[in-house]
Amino acid sequence: PKHFDVTLETSLKDESQRMNFQSACHYRTDSQGVFCTNTQAPAPGSAYSCVHSSGPLWSAQPQKGSMVRLWPHDIMKSLEYKFLLKNRKTGEVLASENITKSFVNKEVRRIVIKTGRIRGTLFVPSKPGPGIITLYGGVNKGNVPEDRAAMLASQGFVTLALAFFGVDDLPEVYSTFDMEYFKEAVDFLLSLPEVSHPQVGLCGISTGGNISLAMMMFLTRKIGACAVFGASFVSAPGLTVYKDKVIEASEFVPLTLAIKGGLDEIRR
Repeated sequence: PKHFDVTLETSLKDESQRMNFQSACHYRTDSQGVFCTNTQAPAPGSAYSCVHSSGPLWSAQPQKGSMVRLWPHDIMKSLEYKFLLKNRKTGEVLASENITKSFVNKEVRRIVIKTGRIRGTLFVPSKPGPGIITLYGGVNKGNVPEDRAAMLASQGFVTLALAFFGVDDLPEVYSTFDMEYFKEAVDFLLSLPEVSHPQVGLCGISTGGNISLAMMMFLTRKIGACAVFGASFVSAPGLTVYKDKVIEASEFVPLTLAIKGGLDEIRR
């Protein structure tokens, strides 16, 4: 209907992976009886605000008993989203649709890596491509998070989701960062015949971002590009060490991150 108030309910459920995410977003249709998340913000009271094409998906919140982060235990398994379009006033269901979302395409191979000290998961596309290492600041139920690595591999990159704690025989928690371990991972990736470029890219999140920046500094010739998200641009909670070079640890204080030496230390 034209100029009609509707609610789009989005749900993602998978009992085997303890997933239960839901969102409810409200829209008003235009003179053609259509609404479009690419160009239209939802009405107040929705799960998100402003214009975001995939807003109904990323704004879905965990329900009681659900995992909190959307980190699938099986990255090779597709996610099944269910959409219900309802009359906002009466709750009558006007339409429904199921949509499948995959992190990785069928041509990508997933290989668990236990080579030397290296622990992680390798994703290899059907054709040779540039290499990328992904680094997170957390673990997924004793496994390295694989979502970003799987998606990058689906775009043609040979991607290593690298663990540095909490997986297999690695330390349960991290403190000091030994850059020789990360150099070993870079050398391993570059040694693969599927990797077509002499340098690797880095994608780091949180503490993984801090490590990526240190790798960029210490392993300059082997790193082609570095993208970080949510990094604090410090070494914390312990030292970062590469051969005879050391990045001193920064202290954590309640609510804020204190950097010894302040701005002068950053500039140095």
